[in-house]
Amino acid sequence: MTRTEAMWGLFKQFPGEWISALELARQFGFLCWRTEVSRVRKQFHATVENKVIRSEAGTRSFYRYVPGENAHV
Repeated sequence: MTRTEAMWGLFKQFPGEWISALELARQFGFLCWRTEVSRVRKQFHATVENKVIRSEAGTRSFYRYVPGENAHV
């Protein structure tokens, strides 16, 4: 199984739930997790949304898979 397939599996396991960028980096590698998000979007035609929360404590980023008609299961 490739990292892209593993990430797709994670997103499908938790549809609609926000997953922190820190968790994605922990599971898929600090230097490549964003590339894997992009590959999931392209390879599986998946809608993966991003939100950023900025505060005095810092910036946090989250991603979630939004199931739809175009995604390949």
